[in-house]
Amino acid sequence: MKALCASCLAALAAMVAAAAAPERTVVLGATSYWWMHHTLKPPVVAVGGRIEPVLRKNAWLDGETPPPPANWQAADFDDSQWLRTMPQGGCQTPYLARQCFRGRFLVADPARVQDLQLTLRYHGGAVVYLNGVELVRHHLPAGATLAEGYPLGAYVAASRDLLAQEGTYIGPGRLAPAPDAEAAKRIASRERRLDDFAIPASALRRGTNVLAIELVRSPYHEVLLETREQAGGRNRHNRFDWYTCQLRGVGLTSSSTAGLAPNAGRPAGFQVWNSDPLAADGSLDYGDPCEALRLLRLVGARGGSFSGKVVAGSSRPIAGLKATASALRGQRGTIPAAAVRVRYGLHWGVEAGFCSGQGTDAIRSPYPRPPAFFGALSDVPPDGAVVPVWVTVSVPRDAPAGRYEGQLRIEAKGETLVSVPIQLDVSDYTLPDPQDYRTWVELIQSPDTLAIEYNVPLWSDAHWEKIAASFHLMRECGARLLYVPAIAQTNLGNAESMIRWVQKGEQQYGWDFSVMDRYLDLAERHLGRPKVVVLQVWEVYMSTRESVGKRFGPELEKRLAASKGGPLVTLLDPATGKAEVQPMPPLAAPGSKAVWKQLIAEVRQRLEKRGLGKALMLGMFTDAMPSREDIQFFHEIAPGVPWVQQGHGRWTQKVYGIAEVGYQASVWGGFRFADGGVQTNQEARPIVQSLYGWKEPRLDALFERNLELDSYPPTRWRFYAETAITGELRGIGRIGADHWPVLRDPRGRRTGRAHDRFAAGAWGGSWINLNLCSSALAPGPDGPLATTRLVALTEGVQECEARVCIERALTDEALKARLGPELARRCQEALDRRLFDMWRALCNYQLGGPFFFGAGAWRWTPGIPGHRWYLGSGWQDESARLFDLAGQAQRATSRP
Repeated sequence: MKALCASCLAALAAMVAAAAAPERTVVLGATSYWWMHHTLKPPVVAVGGRIEPVLRKNAWLDGETPPPPANWQAADFDDSQWLRTMPQGGCQTPYLARQCFRGRFLVADPARVQDLQLTLRYHGGAVVYLNGVELVRHHLPAGATLAEGYPLGAYVAASRDLLAQEGTYIGPGRLAPAPDAEAAKRIASRERRLDDFAIPASALRRGTNVLAIELVRSPYHEVLLETREQAGGRNRHNRFDWYTCQLRGVGLTSSSTAGLAPNAGRPAGFQVWNSDPLAADGSLDYGDPCEALRLLRLVGARGGSFSGKVVAGSSRPIAGLKATASALRGQRGTIPAAAVRVRYGLHWGVEAGFCSGQGTDAIRSPYPRPPAFFGALSDVPPDGAVVPVWVTVSVPRDAPAGRYEGQLRIEAKGETLVSVPIQLDVSDYTLPDPQDYRTWVELIQSPDTLAIEYNVPLWSDAHWEKIAASFHLMRECGARLLYVPAIAQTNLGNAESMIRWVQKGEQQYGWDFSVMDRYLDLAERHLGRPKVVVLQVWEVYMSTRESVGKRFGPELEKRLAASKGGPLVTLLDPATGKAEVQPMPPLAAPGSKAVWKQLIAEVRQRLEKRGLGKALMLGMFTDAMPSREDIQFFHEIAPGVPWVQQGHGRWTQKVYGIAEVGYQASVWGGFRFADGGVQTNQEARPIVQSLYGWKEPRLDALFERNLELDSYPPTRWRFYAETAITGELRGIGRIGADHWPVLRDPRGRRTGRAHDRFAAGAWGGSWINLNLCSSALAPGPDGPLATTRLVALTEGVQECEARVCIERALTDEALKARLGPELARRCQEALDRRLFDMWRALCNYQLGGPFFFGAGAWRWTPGIPGHRWYLGSGWQDESARLFDLAGQAQRATSRP
């Protein structure tokens, strides 16, 4: 009893002392900005006395990324191309072999700094450096490439089942419950600690000090390799779900601020800081006061547009923000200021892994709470305390190659003007005009979305202004397809038909083409000459049980009954101007063939006058398809006019042996990517090598049927087209342009897109969901705006064109001879490296988990760890090399 009382008194005394102790100042911590480098390798397992890698028989996944430079710990090391984020924002993956952190803090007087201590929580082993000098290491012997391993108890529960954090996937339809006390204790044992390590004052220096932390992985225990049979039937589904190289927490603290300046939160006053153009920006961001403002760097080529950004922030709302860019001057020429556009980040959307954790992998956001995300770009600065400032340079086609320099002036009311140097390196390569790109891009413009969003009458002058703005934004990425609905309530979201029908008697009609004509006029003026004009003549509500088969569920049956099997069209009364949607007789009805033949003939005549006669295609069917009779119907009245199909399968033969498919965007259909993986229905062996999809004679595009694609990191959008053209497809399709969620609930929350207003043409429900679910534009206060996704997509397509230029030379023996062996070798090496980097950038680097999850599931799971790795990979240098090589290939192959 006395011992118990003594113990209680001691505990009480400790509590009192802790309560009385002054709160320590965080100098660097969880809300500080750090610069990070990640080295990714396959996980390793300690089996007996040897170390075995976990390989997937895939070259890019089984390889490793470059290590950091040898002097990375040095105080003066240039880490400007590393990932800049808060401590939780690094890669979280079993593939992380080594992670290097660099954080900065200011010391005014080392002699006055008191009681500086470091606390570190981590998995694996750790080494701590200050100003390049090693201070301490834990669980990692000197010279070791692996940290000390973990005992079996860190992997299995008392039942010998694998441990699993609450909510972790442990089998089909099963997530782990909260662990019991014993399991929780074992999970907690994975965390290793360095507590209250005293930083010697002698290691400090006046000015900026750099705290560097190196984490190295531990090998996994061989229990993870046991099969269910080897484990006696115990649960073995949850493999590699925790990471043996991971920062769990960091805090550099002091008992006083004497002699130093904390760097763990937004400093007072106005700041401008650099931000990677592929990195997200949020409302919680701030500039590191220990980091000098660097130049704003852009790399590009003639005939393209290229972007970079800085961010302005303040500890109070910014008033009167204005940014102005000068002309860019080089030794051989000048890019005028008119070619340098300045825009400002606007709150819109979310980004997986940035705003919050994502999915069953529970990858952590960098932030202590979700920030508002700046996903749109506006010409007018928004209100707020954080505003990204984007600079986009449209490089003239006659600009001499070389370096150009200028200034970005950033002003705000009551603040000192900040001048940011701009540096643009223009390669000696000229991009084709966007309308001549070999890379196919389909962005779908949605007139109805704009009319709803801005509350303007359909086809009013105000409406046309919004449509023109969308077309203008779509142009740079090479979008070149238009839809002209001759019917109403299609999956594209048009409540009315663009061509209005005028009844002139029993089964006799004329048509008002004024809207179609103006739409085409506007497109040719602001978008460019379309390569495909789709006349919408068929929709799923016209399908039958026989044509659809097993997917013809109750919803399609209801739609067929409502439309009576015929198309819905907009009937116009010329006398009153009244327009209303009415069902037409089925195509098989007497007299229908004459009516539709006349309509298509008039449309063709109008297109031919524009030189677009060969662009006409009929649309559009999906997994639910027209009957044989409907296909035959249109084939007879419009022979030679092909169809457009967008769905899961891919047509390689005529539909019913009757009609050609001229363009299709497919989710899957036997095609391959160059990722070494196996897609659904893939017909040929996997390969990690460009398949030159841009050469394919058929106009087949990739349709990513992914409801969350708008939230994927921008690397996904930058490489979107390149995943297709290095595979067996010509490009990408079925992407919404301004098809954002526009419908709102009574509380003003966005709940649906334009096609959700009516069920008739929805490509979803009881059969399959293929509705449009992405948008590359965003709603601004006065009209559509570009998004950060569109910027990434546009620059990615431009890089596709550089790749095509090089691959064209490498795959044509006559052209390759002009390159010469040395240039050909360098070109091939650069393209191979870029291919590996692309898959790494898109990868989520996980092992285990549910269907459509894991290291190879880049299409269906946001590649957050890959994106974070790519941001610190020096990707701009690789882009510059790509354009330089394209220029060399362009010049070599154009010589007589």
